[in-house]
Amino acid sequence: MPLYWSLLVLGVVVLWVAVWWGSLSTVSATRTTMVTRDASQPWWQQLDQILYINLDDRGDRRTHMETLLSQTLGVPKDRFERVAAVRDSPGWKGCAQSHVKAVELALERQYHYVCILEDDFCPLSVEFSASLETAWATLPSDFHVLMLGLTPIRLQRIQKDPLYRVRQALAMPGYIVAREYLPVLLKTFRQALAEQQPIDLLTQRLQASDRWYGFFPPIARQLPGFSDIENRHTDYGFLELEGRMLKFID
Repeated sequence: MPLYWSLLVLGVVVLWVAVWWGSLSTVSATRTTMVTRDASQPWWQQLDQILYINLDDRGDRRTHMETLLSQTLGVPKDRFERVAAVRDSPGWKGCAQSHVKAVELALERQYHYVCILEDDFCPLSVEFSASLETAWATLPSDFHVLMLGLTPIRLQRIQKDPLYRVRQALAMPGYIVAREYLPVLLKTFRQALAEQQPIDLLTQRLQASDRWYGFFPPIARQLPGFSDIENRHTDYGFLELEGRMLKFID
């Protein structure tokens, strides 16, 4: 082979290796710059941001969330913000579009850990923060989603009380998601819109194989009241708190 072509082939190989190595280095750098977990710090301080979804005409829910976060949970006002929800019919469609907006914002800002809440999110006791901080310190480092509220169907015991591996659950009133998993959620939420289904019917497909975690007994629930998604008064306490559909697996 002429020297010219030999050098050209060698140059292409070197460039390919450089690109490949650079991609690995980028992943490594991303992981090392993630928010450091520290059980001695408040849970919100270990997140990039808290985003809560709220319709423009639900001032009552906005007041609920602002009071909950700033006063009850003691989160500084610069550590949470409102994402304007989308009103659409049927209601689950607007819900999906609202979650898409929140995830897109988190991706745009390159958050490492972000908490996304619906405006009916409601902690169950004053121990919410303590329970979350304990769980956060023991959560596997490669987790994808930590569900703060859920309707449990199948939970796997992992000896990290009160954490369980979520194998099947409904509802997503509040969750913390790792940066690497944001594209997966975004694709799933968009797929739910394409398939004309609520988002929590499609996220069940992910839970069977991906690293989702949640609490039982629960540390939060959906606030009873009028639901714009269902256009009626709702109270899912019998599913969330009592776990009437719940089965434990080993």
